[in-house]
Amino acid sequence: MKLPVVLAVLIGTLVVACSTAAPAPVEPTPNIDATVEARLAEEKASLPTSIPSPTKTQAPLPTYTPHPTYTPYPTPTPTPVPTVIPTSTPVPTAIPTSSPYPTPTPTPTPSVYPVSSHPWPMFGGNALHTGRSNYVGPTSGALAWKYPTGGQAADGSPVVGKDGTIYFSGSDSDQNGFLYALTPSGSLKWRHQFSKIASTEFAPALGVHGTIYAAVQGRQIDGDCNGCNGKLYSIYSSGNRNWVLDSFSSSGVPGGVTIGPDGTIYLGGAAISANGSRDWGNGDTIGAAAIASNGNVYDVSSWGGGLTAYSSSGNKLWESPMSGLYSSPSVGADGTVYIKGGGILYAFTNDGALQWQSTKRGINPSSTPAIGSDGTIYSSNDDGNLYAFNPDGTRKWSFSTGKREAQSSPVIDAAGTVYIGGDNLYAVSPLGKLLWSLRIPGGSGLGSPAIGADGTLYIKCGANLCAVK
Repeated sequence: MKLPVVLAVLIGTLVVACSTAAPAPVEPTPNIDATVEARLAEEKASLPTSIPSPTKTQAPLPTYTPHPTYTPYPTPTPTPVPTVIPTSTPVPTAIPTSSPYPTPTPTPTPSVYPVSSHPWPMFGGNALHTGRSNYVGPTSGALAWKYPTGGQAADGSPVVGKDGTIYFSGSDSDQNGFLYALTPSGSLKWRHQFSKIASTEFAPALGVHGTIYAAVQGRQIDGDCNGCNGKLYSIYSSGNRNWVLDSFSSSGVPGGVTIGPDGTIYLGGAAISANGSRDWGNGDTIGAAAIASNGNVYDVSSWGGGLTAYSSSGNKLWESPMSGLYSSPSVGADGTVYIKGGGILYAFTNDGALQWQSTKRGINPSSTPAIGSDGTIYSSNDDGNLYAFNPDGTRKWSFSTGKREAQSSPVIDAAGTVYIGGDNLYAVSPLGKLLWSLRIPGGSGLGSPAIGADGTLYIKCGANLCAVK
């Protein structure tokens, strides 16, 4: 049988079978669009529900919370530099134009006084008569030189100028009075003669511009007073005379001329201007006046009289009731006035009340107490002792020379060493221990030392002026 016939028979058979069997389910025609959408929906469902915002996974933008170390510019800006130095205390006013009296160092010396340009301008070293120097004195006690006057060196005190010139009063073998000017090496620069037969027991004083003021008193010879009233000389640093002022009745107690902080000259209870005119006072006092920081003037009213206080205009404020005072006073930082009389040291308040007095020691009436930067008061007596007192009057210590010779007013150097003269010159520590001593040719008598800027100490030694290094 041929192939086409066979195919036809088979087809027919299949047709008959299909027509008699149950009809097969009809498969729906696929919907392509729906299928694509379903797949897209399925894929979409498998994706994250949301894509995080870049602001949640990235670092904060500048507008977000600032980094902890970041601060807006104005906040960290420091205080402007100009406010570091307060405008109320400009630098120029931080350094005062003048310094109070003393100290370095550390003391400052208490007072309104300007520091003198001269190392030792007057008796006691300053107008307060504290006897305190701004320089350290000699440490070895060696005699450097001595200058002979041929007569008598003053019992007062030499003074030292800013150029190192030493000035002192003295007399020659004929008792003629002179003011001497020596170089630091001990040679004579010049000498100026006072009136003939003149007593030169007073210490001169140096003015701000170098003018020297020296007081003398006529000597009494064979009952002839020969002009016993004192005179005040104003002498230029060249040795030439400027002017002379007469009629001072001051007795010759070691002391001398005092220069106040305003340039006023004080002598014998009188105030004199720099041109030689007398401002007030009659000169009827002794010793050298002390000028307190408040302007009060203290001196002894007469030989053996009482301590008298004057205002800066010359009004008498008070006078101590006790007499027998012969020395020049000194004034402490708190205004306390110290003075010697009959071997007793007295302390007065600035209104005249007696604070305390020491036990009588010896009789030396003429030495002036010195006052240390710590307030210690040093007093020498002719019983051969140097005494140190606390400001309340209690005794700190005493130093004995071993002989009745400690007669000069003590002075204190910047290291606190105390120097006193007699037959010997003694250097005593602030604790009362002997540092060294030097035999003085002829003795110092009542002459008090002075200290120069180089530390040299000058003191009367008999008829000579001695320099000690």
